[in-house]
Amino acid sequence: QRKAQLQEKRLEEAERREQRKVRCRERRAQRLEQHWRTSVARAEKRLATEELRARRDAARVAAELARKEREARECREREMKREKKVAAMEQRAEANWRRRQSSASTLKDL
Repeated sequence: QRKAQLQEKRLEEAERREQRKVRCRERRAQRLEQHWRTSVARAEKRLATEELRARRDAARVAAELARKEREARECREREMKREKKVAAMEQRAEANWRRRQSSASTLKDL
């Protein structure tokens, strides 16, 4: 009987050790799973942040390009206006000069 009790005690102890091992394995698996979940979540957040930054940078570059193109167009328009003005002034000056020349020659004829 004592032998049977000892045998049973050993079996119970072995079963407890096995259960402890199983619980330990389960906890380790849960910790690993949690670690991977947080790791993946962190990576996804970092990726989203990088994508957002890239979109903002692209928008900033596009806005800067549009501003420079607008400034260049406005500059060309101002230059064309200035050239028109100068051409008109030159035409008036030439017309005035011709008028003076013809007046002078008319006076000579008198």
